[in-house]
Amino acid sequence: MKKIQLLIMVLLLVAVYSCKKESTNQPATSQYVKYIPASFNIQSSQLKAAPPATAFYDMIVYKGTKPNFSYVDGSEFFPGSTPQIEWAAWAKYPHYFGSPFVAITYCPIMPLRTVTEIFNNEKNVAYLAINDFTPDKSLFPLAITCKRLGDVLIVNKDAIASIPGYHFDVKVDYELSTIDVENTGKNSWATPGDTWPQYLYSGTTQNSKTLLASDNGANGDVSIYDDVQAKITGITLTITDANSNTTIVKPVDPSAIGKGLKLVLKSTNTGWYDSGNPNITSEDITVVPEDVNIDK
Repeated sequence: MKKIQLLIMVLLLVAVYSCKKESTNQPATSQYVKYIPASFNIQSSQLKAAPPATAFYDMIVYKGTKPNFSYVDGSEFFPGSTPQIEWAAWAKYPHYFGSPFVAITYCPIMPLRTVTEIFNNEKNVAYLAINDFTPDKSLFPLAITCKRLGDVLIVNKDAIASIPGYHFDVKVDYELSTIDVENTGKNSWATPGDTWPQYLYSGTTQNSKTLLASDNGANGDVSIYDDVQAKITGITLTITDANSNTTIVKPVDPSAIGKGLKLVLKSTNTGWYDSGNPNITSEDITVVPEDVNIDK
């Protein structure tokens, strides 16, 4: 009897071990992710009061975490499923929208980076937002603030133009660094709140504009650069007056990303006047007769 009981115990142990082994060899948790509908409310943050006109929006969706981002391409979902088919259909996987209210029906539940772009009428990206998050129902609708790209440079020379005797020409030399929007969107930091992206550049050009003393159009605020494709990364002012043999070279620090720059040129020096040839005349004294009575 003891032998039978021992045999039964051995058989039970073998069975339990076999079950555990079989369970261990089962496939790991599915590689495919779930999805939820996601909605976004896109806003824009300006560099100045008059923003560039906007034409349309797009949103590019990456998966992963920095620096290992790749496009969401449908491989995240079960083959043949509606999400897989729809995500695989987009070239480079951007979603294009005609309004700031964006919806993604099949938003994968995994670490994501969304890069939201607002285009101007010239089809250049005028605004950019970078958001890193893992989708959750409580996040949506997610408010996205797109930051104005590019730069603004204004020069006003009225104060030095009013100095008597001088006739200043102002030459503005400035370096433009072209913003690599795709590289910036994928490799810069996220832009929540008031954070502007760290621009990544694809090249630089040297530019110049001269405000002549005789140019009536140079009065008041003069726009040197106001566009979205590049950031000013260097400024040098050369102020000259040939009549007085005056040359002043002033390097100026460019503005930080997210800020424009207005340069108001001033001086504490006094001016001078050319009196020309004086008209010299002489005036004699006048003899005034006066009678003196000598009678006692």
